[in-house]
Amino acid sequence: MQVRSKIASWERYEPDVFDVRVLSPGAWAAAIAVEWRERLLEQRVLVQCLPSGKTPIPVYSEMARWHRAKKLSFAGSTVVLLDEFGGLEPHDTGRCLNMLRHDLLDHVDLRADDLIAFDPDSADLDVECVRISSSVSARGGLGLTLLGIGTNGHVGMNEPGSSDTSATRRVELEPSTTEASSRYVSGGTLPTWGVTLGMRELLASEEVWLLATGERKAGVVSSLLKGSRREDLPASLFVDHPRVVVWLDSDAAGGGG
Repeated sequence: MQVRSKIASWERYEPDVFDVRVLSPGAWAAAIAVEWRERLLEQRVLVQCLPSGKTPIPVYSEMARWHRAKKLSFAGSTVVLLDEFGGLEPHDTGRCLNMLRHDLLDHVDLRADDLIAFDPDSADLDVECVRISSSVSARGGLGLTLLGIGTNGHVGMNEPGSSDTSATRRVELEPSTTEASSRYVSGGTLPTWGVTLGMRELLASEEVWLLATGERKAGVVSSLLKGSRREDLPASLFVDHPRVVVWLDSDAAGGGG
């Protein structure tokens, strides 16, 4: 069951700032997958920007299940990898592409030529970032963008301080982002930098879904839903975007359950 921002603890928020959808932890991923499947059925050439990490894994599992049941196809669509850690070995499980392959791409029928992903080992990262931006533009821009929200409010690797004109670029990671990467990295060195699609490209997406689950995200979600547009909270830069959905489970929403 979808619940709008009517939970008592949300009453101080502006009701029309975002389209907020709160579901139980058990129903959250399935609800997102149903909507995502509809987008793929409506638009076979959908250009999707996808994150790696822990938050979207249950959604990816649902999409893989739909694919096994032959009820959806990624053929003809495009997947753009949101970001990538630098300084990791190519085989490291913490590389964003490796995570996305493990959690989704290895289980669906996306064609190899329809994956746009960063090469963080490029000798010229400026050229590499231009290549990514140009590849996205050549596909008509981003259609549907899924973004996790970091505890410090980052989206992708657009850390606090990123502006709405921030381009696709190499970035230095906040210590909290580096620390969080330890959940994924298999080598002995944690990443201190990465490459990411910039806020400029993300804000140009036709549709954006912001995803957050768990009690540890409740604080940043509370700040986001106050509706203030702040560069120290990059997720808030979407406040003026015409098509944004904030998908929360009840723990991230502060509603319990």
